[in-house]
Amino acid sequence: MSIAATFEALGDPNRRQIMAFLAEGEAPVGEIAGQFDVSLAAVSQHLKILREAGLVSVRSRAQQRLYAVASPGLVEAAGWLIRLAQRSVAARAA
Repeated sequence: MSIAATFEALGDPNRRQIMAFLAEGEAPVGEIAGQFDVSLAAVSQHLKILREAGLVSVRSRAQQRLYAVASPGLVEAAGWLIRLAQRSVAARAA
């Protein structure tokens, strides 16, 4: 996973909405798709991109695949943003 992949994945508004939905708890793809005005196939593709970026995890339960926010990916991105903000503040103070 890379910071570039993380921000590229989060650059799409549908993926940000999916992340916000999953922040409330894990869900199967059908439930996720039911929340948005996009096809099941489109949601699956968005979830694949989010998984590849390390932002979403998936686990099996019986015949379902449950998706959830993967905290490590978010923590890495947040850390990068915090370091950027700190450097910016320090540069202005100098």
